[in-house]
Amino acid sequence: MVELSLVLVIIATILSGVTIGAKVIDNAKLSKTISQVEKLTSAVLNFQLSFNALPGDIDNASEYFGSSCAGGDATKCNGDGDGEVYCSDSSTTNEVAKVYHHIYLAKIIDEVIDDDTFGAGDVDLTGVTCGTGNTVNLSTNPGNNHQD
Repeated sequence: MVELSLVLVIIATILSGVTIGAKVIDNAKLSKTISQVEKLTSAVLNFQLSFNALPGDIDNASEYFGSSCAGGDATKCNGDGDGEVYCSDSSTTNEVAKVYHHIYLAKIIDEVIDDDTFGAGDVDLTGVTCGTGNTVNLSTNPGNNHQD
């Protein structure tokens, strides 16, 4: 009976250690995500102050970044300059796909935040899709920011 109790105590200790470890890992992932969002938010604001336009939406990005931006293809590099960042399934009009790329080229962020989340510095704008109901629109007017 004592041995059985001892085995149960050991199993309970192992299980609680695994559960605590999983919570620590989840908290670390959450902290990393929050940090990345804060960095990106700060970078967007810095870009807007520096270029007087939102990253992704800036209509003359190819003039600032040249061939580093979408191989110099202005139609893939530039936004439409309407003050809002929209998502579309076209690589030429998907401003959301251009946001991080513009910030990276402006040297506001000099590191890859997370390839899986935001894309690398050398972003391939082809094949980026928005999905239905996942559009996040940014605007220079905070009252217009919304998720469709």
